[in-house]
Amino acid sequence: MKIPVLRIASFLMVAFLISAWGIVRTQKISRGLDIVEKDVNSIQKGVTTDKEIMKMFGPPTKVRDTAEGPQFFYEYTKSGGPQLNLVVSVGGGTLTKTLMVWFDKQGVVTDYAYKAS
Repeated sequence: MKIPVLRIASFLMVAFLISAWGIVRTQKISRGLDIVEKDVNSIQKGVTTDKEIMKMFGPPTKVRDTAEGPQFFYEYTKSGGPQLNLVVSVGGGTLTKTLMVWFDKQGVVTDYAYKAS
């Protein structure tokens, strides 16, 4: 009679650990490539091209064509991370980095804006 109880308890413990591991893994999911401040600081208005931006940050999250030229929008989001107190708190905060880059018709940067929060 004790063996089925132990099997059920073992099964529940394994299920809990797998769920906890899954929660930790999903907290590490990010959208887009990381926007590194060093790369943002290397952007030069009137010099840096759209090809160089794509090489640094990868494909943009969104592209919008304007009368002046294209606009690239990059967003990187990372939630929390591994937490020891999974039952109490999952996530522990969100990091968001946003970069917008404007180009002229020749694909040269005219302006950019960066925000990390």
